[in-house]
Amino acid sequence: MNQLEMLTQREQLMEDIDCIINNYFEYFDVKHYDEELVKVLCDAVCRNFPYLEMLTAREQLMEDIDSIITEYFQGVDDAELNQVTEILCDAVCRNFPTN
Repeated sequence: MNQLEMLTQREQLMEDIDCIINNYFEYFDVKHYDEELVKVLCDAVCRNFPYLEMLTAREQLMEDIDSIITEYFQGVDDAELNQVTEILCDAVCRNFPTN
C-alpha cells in the first residue's frame, strides 16, 4: 500500500467513525451528538497512521479505541460498550486489511 492509498483509507476510516458514533447515539436515543468523542477517536487514527508499520498501527489503534470508549462512557453497560467498540474496530479492519 502506498502513502496516498494509506492516507485515503485513513480519511475513510475517520468518516466511518463519525457515522458509527452518530448511529450509536441515534440508536440509544441520545439527544446530544457529542462531536468531542469523534474528535478523540479520529485523533487516535492520526496518531497511529502512517507513522508506524501498518499492522502494528492497526492493532494499536484498536486498543486506543477500546480505551477511549471505556473512558468516555464510564458507567455504561459493558455489553453496550463492547458492541460500539467492536463496530469501530471492524471499521478499522475494513479500511486497513491485513492483505
